[in-house]
Amino acid sequence: MTGLTPERSTESAPSGVPRPERAFALLATVQVTLIGSITILTVALPAIRADLGLGQSGLVLVGTGYSLSFGGLLLMGGALADRLGPRCVLVGGLALFAAASAAGSLAFGPWTLTGARFTQGAGAALAAPAAMALIGAVHSDTSRRARATARWGALAAVGAASGTVLSGVVLTWTSWRWLFLPPLLISLIALALVPLLLPRPPRHARPRGGLLAGLLVTTAMVTLTWGLSDWAPLPVAAGAALLGLFGFLQHRASEPLLPLRFASSPPRLASLILITVTAGALASFYFLLTLHFTGPLGYSPLRTSSTFLLPTLAVLGAGPMAGRLIAGSSARTGMLTGSATAATGLLLISGLSVCRWLLIPGLLLFPLGAGLVLSAATASAMTGTDDDASLAGALVNTVMEIGPPLVLPLLTSVALSHGSSAAFAAAAVVFVLTLPLAAVAAP
Repeated sequence: MTGLTPERSTESAPSGVPRPERAFALLATVQVTLIGSITILTVALPAIRADLGLGQSGLVLVGTGYSLSFGGLLLMGGALADRLGPRCVLVGGLALFAAASAAGSLAFGPWTLTGARFTQGAGAALAAPAAMALIGAVHSDTSRRARATARWGALAAVGAASGTVLSGVVLTWTSWRWLFLPPLLISLIALALVPLLLPRPPRHARPRGGLLAGLLVTTAMVTLTWGLSDWAPLPVAAGAALLGLFGFLQHRASEPLLPLRFASSPPRLASLILITVTAGALASFYFLLTLHFTGPLGYSPLRTSSTFLLPTLAVLGAGPMAGRLIAGSSARTGMLTGSATAATGLLLISGLSVCRWLLIPGLLLFPLGAGLVLSAATASAMTGTDDDASLAGALVNTVMEIGPPLVLPLLTSVALSHGSSAAFAAAAVVFVLTLPLAAVAAP
């Protein structure tokens, strides 16, 4: 399968694959690459501005273009994966992502780079929900699937950290253009391995929604994400109004793109809220600490990236730990443990101005706790979604994209008014307040 051609529907899903761990490793690598591409240009933005002569508005578009199209198109990507088959849509998304990565490295002006970033995000919006939907085809055993889904939840944190670390390392020795090479190579290798490692599960027997619903939710999500990124009231209000209209139309539709009963299930809704808060807190963690390291402490890009290796290692351990917690008890235990650990880590970081040594345990505990929450909440949100796996994957990725532009401006405002210590303390309080939510987020 090399394009977006519908896969042949079958009566039953495949019963797993001969090498499930290799197949899952391929899907996980794709997910880390897609999420890492969000942050990979963050440290490079000053160099890009100097090289291409970008103004402030152009720099904002380059910095947010990927997230705008990624977050705005995810539900459409999930619907297409249901309709055409997830493996088919994964291939199409990776091909588009690879082409846009090549175009970004060769960009000769502001608009070509901005267009490449928007197109990269569109490819990611196709690939991400399709990759997540394939977990069920790779692991047919229920317990293994639950553990794999828990490990998947931590990959967003791994990807965000990897993009930041890679950015500083590459910029130390070469041009920002080389930052597009790793995503390009990984997507090309993945395209070659998909036919060898991944099964072709059946497409959804009952295609949902229509073009109008897809365009409406895409416009709403792009507008809302853009407004939240700049904290602009008018786009936020317009995006919220369009989402309200989308919800009203979906309620009346016989074959909705997003069945409201699916999103409004209390355990799933609580899990999605936890994912939103945690994703936003993680983005704020990297943003505020990067400013602290490169500002008052005067760290170089390489030293800043090296410092973030510690939280990267902590997040890498969160997925397997969450899998064991879920297997031994429940997703609820993982979410409660993660929220408490994340709050403790943030409180330690908030004391950075008093004692610099508090940073080291904070750099370990907060990412570990956040990874546990993301892993367990993702597993909870995906529970019982065998027939809607692509849709569930799109929904989980969508709230992950909404979290940073929703939470980051709020914590940045606190940091500007009262200092970064107050912002980290406020984030810790938020995680304490989510403990009751974590208690009801598992079915």
